[in-house]
Amino acid sequence: MGVGIAKGDASGRGEECDYQNYPDGSEPASHSPEPPSSLSNAVECWSNPSPPLSQTAEPVQLLSSFVTTTAATLAWFDDTRWTWEIEVPGHAENNGFLRHAILATSALHICFLQPPNPSEYHLAAYQNCREATHLFRSTVTKITRENCIAVLAFSLLISVFQLGCMATIPADRAPEEASAQLVHALSALRGAWSLIGQLHSHLAESPVSGLFSQRRRFQFTPLDENHRQALARLESLNSASEDPGEVRALRTQAIRLLGSWLSVTSGQPATWLHLVFWPSALPEGYISLLKQNDPVSLVIFCHWSVGLGRGSPKWFLAGWAQQTLDLARRLLGAEWHGALEWPTKAR
Repeated sequence: MGVGIAKGDASGRGEECDYQNYPDGSEPASHSPEPPSSLSNAVECWSNPSPPLSQTAEPVQLLSSFVTTTAATLAWFDDTRWTWEIEVPGHAENNGFLRHAILATSALHICFLQPPNPSEYHLAAYQNCREATHLFRSTVTKITRENCIAVLAFSLLISVFQLGCMATIPADRAPEEASAQLVHALSALRGAWSLIGQLHSHLAESPVSGLFSQRRRFQFTPLDENHRQALARLESLNSASEDPGEVRALRTQAIRLLGSWLSVTSGQPATWLHLVFWPSALPEGYISLLKQNDPVSLVIFCHWSVGLGRGSPKWFLAGWAQQTLDLARRLLGAEWHGALEWPTKAR
């Protein structure tokens, strides 16, 4: 089952990456690379408007900080730290898009560590992210055995960047801007999975092939009463809606997938594949509802966000649940606070 990675030029038009659903617990199928034009446009849906360029944070410093500090935070297991500390930086020398993605992630991480000059690192983060996506579009024409690790690392680093950006949004920023950042983050996760599907046949012959054994950790466990009640309330909320049947059907699918995600992760993701599980399987129509700030869809999203950020040691997920809940309250108003009671208490 192969699909296109992108729908033309998604920049500035709110279009999303296509994605690939995968059977529960199964390995991704091998895929033939998509046409070069489709691949080179894959990251259009990950691009954000950037602040003016800044050269203040030196690349050498950012790369050093990535290797010594940031890399370890990206591994979910101690025995996979080498991939971020050694393997990924080793591919940056010959792949400019990966090098700038590393610098962007390093700069954003430094912002979280509260340096005396955070604005300089914030600008450097956006500068390098913009350059990374530009280079990816202009230089990666197909996936090969030689660039597959660089493309995989790039897709995950862009996801980290978009997730981490949520915590950098000022409290006084317009809720519409914060809502757009949520969609950017979902889009990045969906794009990462789309690329992983095409990368798998190449990665299976690479030094990081063992990482995909983590997929076997996908074990569905019965939900506890607390989560069952939360899902039941979401279903009731959706059923009581007077929206068209096709809208309710999209939400029903998102709720069903949320139940599967909670069953697999126990509400706390522990691998990269856990992280992309729910976003990658969502129907395109549900993403459109989120863009429109559809109330019930936002409430469903908040339930996922709580599981995503609750108790996570990952800096790029820190505060995600609270940021999402605060945004939903601002967008929806007091009449929806009751529907947000479960994620508010569970965060």
